[in-house]
Amino acid sequence: PTGCLRDRRLFIPFCPEFIFTHVVVKEKDGASTFISADRLTFKLALLPLLEKKVVLRDIELEKPVIAISRDLAGVFNFSDILARKKEKAEAIPFQIRGIRIRKGEIHFMDMAVAGRGIASILKETDLSISHLGWGKQSAFKLATTIYQEGKRGSLTLAGSAKLPAKDKPFSDTVLSAAISTKKLDASPFWPYYSRYVPF
Repeated sequence: PTGCLRDRRLFIPFCPEFIFTHVVVKEKDGASTFISADRLTFKLALLPLLEKKVVLRDIELEKPVIAISRDLAGVFNFSDILARKKEKAEAIPFQIRGIRIRKGEIHFMDMAVAGRGIASILKETDLSISHLGWGKQSAFKLATTIYQEGKRGSLTLAGSAKLPAKDKPFSDTVLSAAISTKKLDASPFWPYYSRYVPF
């Protein structure tokens, strides 16, 4: 992998790893939990350090529980993370190239649609995202089981996402993906896709 050292005898890539267990990330209010995980691993690319850049080759979350919500105004609880901040001249460039979630559970509440909102739980979620970067094409794979209004169905996604340039809103992201479902009731999600149905 780019940015790693290799042992010439064993041909094994070496990237420093930083491992944390029983991780908890709180919401902005300091009370509710945004993310908790049994194990969090950061894999650091070495070569970019020579150019005074910090590049995380991978972030891996083992059995995380993630709470994602969108309020009536359409603002996500993680919007501050995506907000573009003016970098100081002396700041060290920072980049994340990949994200991996293993056996995760995602609780999603969207109050911006359907009047009373839509609540869903995604369990046994495996997600991988690679080649992250503003204005670049990223590849992703998702496999999960969705629990919605007492019903259960499976969902898999595989494709690419082109993130917008730094000066563009995150909503300008362009997705191209193949979708496969089994026993999934799509009716609760009608507010999301109704405008694309020609009847």
